[in-house]
Amino acid sequence: MSECPVEKKESKEMKFSQLACPGSAPGFTVRAVVRGEIKDVRVTDFSGKYLIIIFYAEDYACREELIKFHEQIDKFEKLKCEVVACSTDSPQCHKSWISADREDDGFSGNLSIPLLSDPSGGMSSLYDCFDEEEGICRNAVVIIDNNSVVRHSMGTTMSSEDVVTNCLDIVKLLKKHGPVSDKERARDISPLHVDPEKDWDVSNDPALQKVLALAKMLGKSAPPRAKSPVKKATFGLNPAKIRRLVNPKAPVRSCRVTLHRNLSGFNVSDLSKAQRLQIETLMKKVMGVAYMPEEITGKYQCMTSLNQRQRINFLEDEVFEITGDGWLRDPDSYQWKDGSGVFINNYRNFLVWINRENQLRLVSAQKGGDMKYVLLRLSKAVTRMEEAIQVLSKRGFAENEGSYLHKRQDVFGTALEATFIIDLPGYQKAGRNDLERRCQELQIKVEPVGKDDLSWSVKCRQFKEDTESEIIERTVEAVDTLWKMDQEQQQKFGIKNVTRAAIPSRPVDQIARCI
Repeated sequence: MSECPVEKKESKEMKFSQLACPGSAPGFTVRAVVRGEIKDVRVTDFSGKYLIIIFYAEDYACREELIKFHEQIDKFEKLKCEVVACSTDSPQCHKSWISADREDDGFSGNLSIPLLSDPSGGMSSLYDCFDEEEGICRNAVVIIDNNSVVRHSMGTTMSSEDVVTNCLDIVKLLKKHGPVSDKERARDISPLHVDPEKDWDVSNDPALQKVLALAKMLGKSAPPRAKSPVKKATFGLNPAKIRRLVNPKAPVRSCRVTLHRNLSGFNVSDLSKAQRLQIETLMKKVMGVAYMPEEITGKYQCMTSLNQRQRINFLEDEVFEITGDGWLRDPDSYQWKDGSGVFINNYRNFLVWINRENQLRLVSAQKGGDMKYVLLRLSKAVTRMEEAIQVLSKRGFAENEGSYLHKRQDVFGTALEATFIIDLPGYQKAGRNDLERRCQELQIKVEPVGKDDLSWSVKCRQFKEDTESEIIERTVEAVDTLWKMDQEQQQKFGIKNVTRAAIPSRPVDQIARCI
């Protein structure tokens, strides 16, 4: 299991094992992908059978380890031994990995091993297989017998084939020698070994001495407790995690990801004119060539410096349709204030709104369904922006207890929204009522784009505990499912493929000339 890329770091503190071997298997209840379905899995589900738990670092990086167990699963079943695997990836990520093509380090939908999800590391910590510094599982194998006793636990640098062979041999040996005796499980039963007849004097027992020492401390003032570190809000999609995501298979017209941010030191709402102008001046510097990479640099346009005709002409460009801001060209749609404006990069696939609903609204968007490329661009931009803001103003993004502060409704601590634009000719014929019923089943929100009910924007409904990865994964899965349902509607009504010509785009310089 040496092929999973896990960087090892020295631990700052010595930690003792919580796992007794032999000893009772720690209980757990986690979400898992079992035969393509997401369900709860408990350690008690495997009572009466041998169980092998494969802990691995992350999806898409450890295919070789699991595929070797998958190929030998018949031999384990003959021994009445179940095999499961566990990582910190979400159930949605597990499903995407299983369905991904082999060229993308997936299983093409063929994996017989249930994949357990342990995002917090709670389960893997019980089995001493969680790396707290990296936030991922260590590569290890744990074997539990049919009496729910941990009989074997190991981390190894052997090849995947050797690990599978050794696990088969170990299970055979354990079955041959039978269950562990109570004497062997003494550590699991009690740390104190006392024979009432022979060892009646226990005054020197270390455990008793420890209790007596604690008793002497009663009544004394307790030392001050160390404050637990405050969790800092971070954008949870680094390039490595983004590359493990899967783009939709549906023919998407465009996709975008939006981040809502506010700056620390300013109120989230009710900003004065001076504060808005201060934020605008700061962001002009932040988005300049001195701090931004070449693919993010561009031009800034103050909205209050344009008259109504110029503003309408400016907002009619396709870039605002792709980013979901086309509605702003209606003169009565929004009341612009001093300090409000928009930054558009030269490639016209990234923009930052300043002092609109929130102080900052970052949008990465493009035609087609390459969501991973959209996220990589956004990840680079938000990282550089935060660094530049720190340098120029000693500020950061406003947050509280690990969540970003913002005013966007139905969006929680991540302050992230993912949107796909897709044509649904089948539901255009079936009607909105049928579409709305399907959306309730899929837990998504759709809105018409245009007046013909052909194109729709699709977002997933969010929950407070959602991470950025889970929001993206659920949205992609919902779009693919909705597309398949629409194909069924097209067949039902005898609709042929519907295609629409894309609107020609204009470069940033041409937009500027139009005003």
